[in-house]
Amino acid sequence: MEEVLRVTPVVGLPQFNGWSHVWELNLDLQTKLVVCLALEGDNATNIGRDVIELIAQLPPRSAQGLYQALKEAIALCENQQKSLSVSAGIFHHHQTVLASYQSSIVLKRGAKVGTIVQSENELRIIEGKFDLDDVFVFSTQNGRQFISQISLNFERGYDSDGVITAIVPALHSLTDSSTAALAFVAVTQEEPMAESPVPTMEIDLQSNDDQESLAISLSAGQSSSKVNQELSQTTTLAQAQAAADDSGITIGQPLSSSKKQYFLHRKNILDTTLRGFAVAITIGRRLGQTGVQTATQIIQSFSSKTYLGAPPSKKMIRLAILAVVIVLFLALLGWFFWARNKQLEAAALAIAQPFRAQLAQLATVATVDPIPARLMATDLMAAVTMAQQQAEESGEKKTAAELSIILTEVKTVYDNISGRDELTELPIFYDLRLVSSDFIASQATLVGNQAMFLDSEKKTVIILNLDTKQVFATSVDSLESVRAVSPFQDLSAVLLANGLYQLPFNVDAQPVEVKEVGDSNREATLIANFGSYVYVFNPEKRNIYRYVKSGGQYSDPVGWLLDPLGVPFTSVVSWSIDGDIWLGTDSGQILKFTTGKAADFNAQGLEDPLFSPLQVVTREELNTIYILEPAKKRLVVLTKTGQFLREIKSSSLGAATTILINTDGTKAYVVSGSTVFELAV
Repeated sequence: MEEVLRVTPVVGLPQFNGWSHVWELNLDLQTKLVVCLALEGDNATNIGRDVIELIAQLPPRSAQGLYQALKEAIALCENQQKSLSVSAGIFHHHQTVLASYQSSIVLKRGAKVGTIVQSENELRIIEGKFDLDDVFVFSTQNGRQFISQISLNFERGYDSDGVITAIVPALHSLTDSSTAALAFVAVTQEEPMAESPVPTMEIDLQSNDDQESLAISLSAGQSSSKVNQELSQTTTLAQAQAAADDSGITIGQPLSSSKKQYFLHRKNILDTTLRGFAVAITIGRRLGQTGVQTATQIIQSFSSKTYLGAPPSKKMIRLAILAVVIVLFLALLGWFFWARNKQLEAAALAIAQPFRAQLAQLATVATVDPIPARLMATDLMAAVTMAQQQAEESGEKKTAAELSIILTEVKTVYDNISGRDELTELPIFYDLRLVSSDFIASQATLVGNQAMFLDSEKKTVIILNLDTKQVFATSVDSLESVRAVSPFQDLSAVLLANGLYQLPFNVDAQPVEVKEVGDSNREATLIANFGSYVYVFNPEKRNIYRYVKSGGQYSDPVGWLLDPLGVPFTSVVSWSIDGDIWLGTDSGQILKFTTGKAADFNAQGLEDPLFSPLQVVTREELNTIYILEPAKKRLVVLTKTGQFLREIKSSSLGAATTILINTDGTKAYVVSGSTVFELAV
């Protein structure tokens, strides 16, 4: 019978800047590659995947091939400014090639234990032979601290499983175990018998790419080759998941893995329970026999003093024996429930561990970029909820309780990064009635730090300095009607009336006609500017017309839309221009047009979609779009690619008609009638 290699990995918990992994690859039926590695540095997980993929592309089969593969892996990490620690070995027909870079490899042969290869900043390769019952221990640089303990336990006579059981708690108790990894490679020949009484041993492992912990159960009767096959399949599945997920974030896989853990631990608990009963019966029988003899001696000793040598009655002997048996039974029953409770706790913690690891990763990502963190949190909540329901249906109360704690923590993180705020009343920035007692703002615009508010009915304009709150009013009663206003150059606004008019922000200033009334602007409803261009939106003519200001003169209008078919002219209620044109409709649509044609834009991440009239505001220097939806009493902030950033709800927004955004996009001024509210965005 040929030798069998049993590879048992022990790895730490991953972090954003640390990742370790043990990987084995069957090169053919008689050749196996084992790699134990760790990376340190930001985004270490993704680079670690690249290293595994690099080695897997041309799997080494010789000393030269292993040397070349590891040199390329080291170069890849150095280019990415990551610290790599790796030890590896090729095993084939009692021949082995071992490699070490900032790591070490220990060999146990018989009663002797020693380091056979170790390196710091150079790659070292050795070749040799291995024998039956040899145990190789591969370690990363951070895993070296456990070598002395491992060697001592081997010298004390521990087998591999015993050494691993002793080392796992110590490794996982490290403050940062992310770069600590060990691989135990045991050379065996005979597979364990199906009736072997060897108890189930659970070892926490870290899968290669999705950063979840797996509990691989080595039960009695399970062959080493079968375990190796399962580990190989796990690695293959994880690699496929990593190749499909460019973001490096895996949420879907842990549920499947947790289900496997769940049934494995259920089996372990059942096995332990049956063994406990068997042991209890054996011990009870033996202790009962001993108890009979002891009880008889005690009764005889006691009776000789009381009854002057009269022999104890059979009834008293039976009662004493019964009392001893009851005490022993109660003690064994108490031990059984204590052991079962500990087993259930261990099972609950093992099932919850992958979710704990993902929760830690979520907290790290949330501090860097909340948008992908929201998606991670949503997927993680769904996975934990499903696992919790399965545990409750199966009666695993401890597992369900542990998962409930994790679910609460995930929800707390999600609430902190959700971007959704509920405010009762917004703070009042300015009351325009202080200037004019019956003033009602129908239009507003902002130039620098100067805000202009227009009462179309009374044809009154109020200019307010947002920094100093200095204010003055002027009249535009020379105009027949004013339909819209827009900021313009040199602290002035351009007004859409019967033609186009420019109004400087000066006391007693009067509007000056800059373009006479014509077909392009006669039925226009909206006006806006961008640079030296002035645009008007004309639903009657089904086009957007552009004027160019040059030397104080305005050019003839030019139709800007090249494809007007995609514009719902009768539904557009607001717009904003930053080089592209953004339209807000009365049905909650946001439409984007570039160089006269419709461009793709979709709002993403909104729990409650937009559906009612919108006020849309953005500028060239801003990276965001601000959407006021009075019907839902909210202000929504999106990126210009459509990603949801923030939502603010308040009853003060229910009657709002206009929003103004300051220069750096940190404050919004919401206009509602005669009141101007201030809101941090």
